[in-house]
Amino acid sequence: MTQTKKPDWGKRIERAIDLAERHSSAAEVLAFYRRILEFQQALYDGISSRPAPSSDGSFRERLDVDAAMRQLPALLSLVQKSGPSKLASQAAEINRTSSEQQRRMLADFRAGGDDAGPSSFFARVLFQPYAEYLAAVPAAQLA
Repeated sequence: MTQTKKPDWGKRIERAIDLAERHSSAAEVLAFYRRILEFQQALYDGISSRPAPSSDGSFRERLDVDAAMRQLPALLSLVQKSGPSKLASQAAEINRTSSEQQRRMLADFRAGGDDAGPSSFFARVLFQPYAEYLAAVPAAQLA
């Protein structure tokens, strides 16, 4: 059985810190990236502590919209507080939409609909840890 390497969130965070220290002109955006990585690490840790999901459906279909919905308010808050101004404005705009619209945004992204729209950043941040978990779990555990 082939075992896939699990993501090393700590290494990614350390890299962002190192780059911020060496490139002061990019320090602000790298500090924000570090916060996003820390958020994603917490998501991954929560996902990986639960039983592996079933392997029914395509890879994208196994991305958990319900779990993403539960984490969306925290992500929107993080981006509004420490994100670049344009992204913070987009977070505020999404925050003002109904939960049905937010769910549709995530479901549309999962279905492959809006990979380049303004909301894709938020869906990518939320789904990446889940996708990396699915990729890291041996297929036998997903049965």
